[in-house]
Amino acid sequence: MVVCMLDDRCDCLLDFINRECSEGSYRVFDPSELIAAFPAEYAVDSDGLFLMLDYLAERDYVVVKYRDGEAVCLAPLPKGRRYHEEKQEAGRREADQERFVRRSFWAGAAGGGLGGLLGGLLVLLAALC
Repeated sequence: MVVCMLDDRCDCLLDFINRECSEGSYRVFDPSELIAAFPAEYAVDSDGLFLMLDYLAERDYVVVKYRDGEAVCLAPLPKGRRYHEEKQEAGRREADQERFVRRSFWAGAAGGGLGGLLGGLLVLLAALC
């Protein structure tokens, strides 16, 4: 269960950091590389990026070792990894539930159709005898 929900921009940034730091170790990013990870509709600039990094660091999702205008050295913390993993697990559970509902619908429809067909055949056989 996800403990704290993040807004879409912070969520996108944290997902990118988790993907790029897959071993959980520190990595040096160029701020433009982090900004490029966002969809165009988010219109993130460097000031917004540094505010999001501060937000994630204050809440123990990432640790920022150092940052300046040209480089950011950071790593995801266990809370940030857990958030990422729980979000993926929730997506899998949701997909499994949707698949179950679809299969139940089609099984019910097939059973109803087969029952109607068999009932019709019985009525036809009764009428012929």
